[in-house]
Amino acid sequence: MTNYPVMKSVLKIALTMACLACKEDAPEPLNCPDIYRPVCGSDGKTYGNICEAQYHGIMSYTDGECL
Repeated sequence: MTNYPVMKSVLKIALTMACLACKEDAPEPLNCPDIYRPVCGSDGKTYGNICEAQYHGIMSYTDGECL
């Protein structure tokens, strides 16, 4: 005889715990000013400002858009 209510409860608990773990790994929201002063990151991508570049892990950049 299969005990479906118990299996259902165990599955709910497992899925809830997995979901909570995902939320802990989520990056912090971007909290940079809406000021457009473009910088070219060392990865060759243009970012709207220094804050956005640093948010993406870029520590080396030059002023202006990438060419």
